[in-house]
Amino acid sequence: MRSDAYLGHTHTADHSKTLMQDFNHYKLEDFLADSDFCHWVLSPERQRSYSKWSILKEQNPAAGLVMDQAAQLIRYAQTSAAELPQYQVSQQINRILKDARALEPVMALPIVKPLIPWKKLLIAASVLVSAALGWMLYLQNRAFTNQSVYHAYVDDKKQTLLEVVNLAEDLKTFELPDKSKITLYPSSRLSYEKAFGENGNREVYLEGKAFFLVKKDQTHPFLVFANGLLTRVVGTSFHVETTAEGASVKVKTGKVEVIPVEDKNKKELLLLTPNQQAYFSSKENTLQKSIVEQPLAIENKVSKTDFEFINQPMSEVFEKLRRIYGIDIMYDEAVLKDCYVDVTLSNETFFTKLDILCKTIGATYQNADGRITVTSQGCH
Repeated sequence: MRSDAYLGHTHTADHSKTLMQDFNHYKLEDFLADSDFCHWVLSPERQRSYSKWSILKEQNPAAGLVMDQAAQLIRYAQTSAAELPQYQVSQQINRILKDARALEPVMALPIVKPLIPWKKLLIAASVLVSAALGWMLYLQNRAFTNQSVYHAYVDDKKQTLLEVVNLAEDLKTFELPDKSKITLYPSSRLSYEKAFGENGNREVYLEGKAFFLVKKDQTHPFLVFANGLLTRVVGTSFHVETTAEGASVKVKTGKVEVIPVEDKNKKELLLLTPNQQAYFSSKENTLQKSIVEQPLAIENKVSKTDFEFINQPMSEVFEKLRRIYGIDIMYDEAVLKDCYVDVTLSNETFFTKLDILCKTIGATYQNADGRITVTSQGCH
């Protein structure tokens, strides 16, 4: 059971005026090409909220008619794209456009000429079809597939849930009752129990992307349910993001455990540490562990001298990188015993540093299963 309350979403006269200025110029193809508008059309939950699109439709009836036409095209493409050949979809969309033209004489409003000439509109129909179908297939996978899983979570709960939705283009940060901080990315939502943590676990349900800074509490584990992936922590910081194909988790600090929701009572959780990530495939119900694209130093104090290696054994260099970035680097110490480097590094990324060091001694490395494995023939 979910509460209809939206946190932090306000509506003012100035805000409405800005919206009118921003979207009054929109033509039909602009609405079709606007991913947020398409998402709004396909999301009954968002249409029930007081969003920028509902404000625009309420205050500008002329724009509202064009929005209705665009919405009709979007819904038709969404329901028909997988069932009909494209030429039939094109014919139907052309019919919708022609029917829309008939609305023009009955517009009893002191408004304006049509936002786009009808002849041009019909000529552009094939282009709009392709654009609409492309957006629909994308949004159907991105929004509805995830949304059905998200709603399955929240609708299954008997307890009252509170939901936070970010309708803005900026990040939205808020605090849960346990003092954990959540940064919600645009077009994302998160639900949690009104009696948060009182039943044992601190459970939240995510659609989209969020950064979690979790307050440590050993007796009340923090659980994130996201498109078939369960993330468990007691106190740490990490990102979670849902996609059409599954979900991913990236660890910033501390330790994080992940497991497919279907397997939560069957096997051990996969452990992630800083600069590691896991990708969950909902189709295969599998987890893949790896290193994040741009690892960051986990030590608070790192100076330039930490990367000045003067005739230093390679084993010591790898150990220093491991300590600074928290990433395991596997190598054969016996093979590298005669390898020394004389190189000064500075602000390069972790992988650039690793490239330079390995090339210096003629070694290669593999990035797999959340660690680095170095292969070398030794130095003579």
